[in-house]
Amino acid sequence: MPPYDYYVFNDQNALVGSQLNVFGNYTSSGLTPGNYVALVYNMDGCVSDSLHFTINDPPPITVTLVGTNPDNCIPTGSGDAWFNIMGGLGPYE
Repeated sequence: MPPYDYYVFNDQNALVGSQLNVFGNYTSSGLTPGNYVALVYNMDGCVSDSLHFTINDPPPITVTLVGTNPDNCIPTGSGDAWFNIMGGLGPYE
């Protein structure tokens, strides 16, 4: 497999990631939600492949109280509460 040059542009055509002379896969990280295009150039300087993709915002976090075990000996603070957490980018503890 010959080496390739990888470039990632956002929807304002700003370069947000690149790597030259790659023999295999390329991973771009730190991209925020938005629209992007990834261009792959061969060693002749021609576009070998392209990919348009969108990164979406994560779903909003929703917290629901499931149950409680009240503190029976104030002020020790030994009570418990259980929550169901949905959305966002878990895992949550």
